[in-house]
Amino acid sequence: MIDFLEDLPSLDSINIPPEAWLIGTIVLGVVLMFFGKTVIRLWLGMTGLAGGAYVGLRVVELAELSEPLSWIVIALLALAGSFLLALAYKACFFFGGLIGGLYLANYLLAIFWPESPSYFSIVIAVAIGLVAVFVEESFTITATAITGAMLTADSIVSIVYKSQPGDLLRRVQTLDLSFTDDLIVLLAIGLLAAVGIYVQRRGGGRRRH
Repeated sequence: MIDFLEDLPSLDSINIPPEAWLIGTIVLGVVLMFFGKTVIRLWLGMTGLAGGAYVGLRVVELAELSEPLSWIVIALLALAGSFLLALAYKACFFFGGLIGGLYLANYLLAIFWPESPSYFSIVIAVAIGLVAVFVEESFTITATAITGAMLTADSIVSIVYKSQPGDLLRRVQTLDLSFTDDLIVLLAIGLLAAVGIYVQRRGGGRRRH
């Protein structure tokens, strides 16, 4: 399976205070869940940031760059990805769907079909990217609601279990569905996403290009 999150630096390594991360994820999660149509550029910027950071990690590995140059390269490519996807709405909607789809496919396949070939993630991601182009509003609502639900669930888990903010996002794809707590967490993410989709379809903000 393609694993993005294990490659990315941990919260400890980039010295973000847990409280600040927690407040940020709660606010961002709620905004994305209920007002995704209005802040679609924010979602595209986030996916561009994630995609750019991953490309930066691969460049650093291939070029065998050391710190602090490696961090500079990763940061610049992450910001470039975020900037491009947030600005070029129409042109980059496919790529936003592709990157978001790659993360989602990686999670779902790792949970429900861990032995699946790596290329399955890519096939699913390309399909989601194409869907994003043809059904923009439905994709916008679903993608932002799911992203917001995951960020909100991560914050709630951090508070309830006193865990490190971001831990849930890193381990979603390794949840043990036979373990009650893990299954409850997964169902809660699905429920939050469903509520977000419902609210947005009922008029939780108009989409802005």
